Amino acid sequence: MTLRITTSHNHNITIINLYTPTMTYPDEEKEDFYSMLKDTIANVLAADKLVLLGDFNARMGHDYNTWSPVLGKFGKENPNSNRELLICLCTEFQLAITNTYFQHSNNHYYSWEHPMSKRRHLLDYVITRKKGLKDAKNTRAMRETDCQTYHYLIKTTFKFSIKPVYSRATTKRSRRLNTSKLGDRKWQDRLQLAINSALE
Repeated sequence: MTLRITTSHNHNITIINLYTPTMTYPDEEKEDFYSMLKDTIANVLAADKLVLLGDFNARMGHDYNTWSPVLGKFGKENPNSNRELLICLCTEFQLAITNTYFQHSNNHYYSWEHPMSKRRHLLDYVITRKKGLKDAKNTRAMRETDCQTYHYLIKTTFKFSIKPVYSRATTKRSRRLNTSKLGDRKWQDRLQLAINSALE
């Protein structure tokens, strides 16, 4: 699902919400899904702020040195095979996973708990453009919220830096003529007549 929001300064924020195939799906279906996702991202204007969020069913790991800036310094677990498609997507479109850029305790890091084993993993991400990382102020799991699911709600705080766009037409200053400096009254009158004629 895609939502495009127009701000008061006529800029746009595009939000893409998604649920990717789980580990049990065939590789062909996973690749088809990511192909559609790539087409969706490619159609987002470069000037738009971009946010991807949802359940990616991928464990990204903590290999910051290899995958920076896709990953930040605060990844915690070992990756699974689903991460390869997400890594490739983020690398191609210069995206960064905000969850890994903020240090939190395990309670506020992991987003999913297996109903049987009770093992916890981070599967739900908020992703933005690399150049938009400065807009993300925090991403964390909200354990105190009850969503009737084994997933914890992920909250990201953004403070978008959006400046109004001024066109040349609106910023062009009109020139003012001081006819009093012409000295001779005769020339002042002639100039005034020429201006009046041009404005008719």
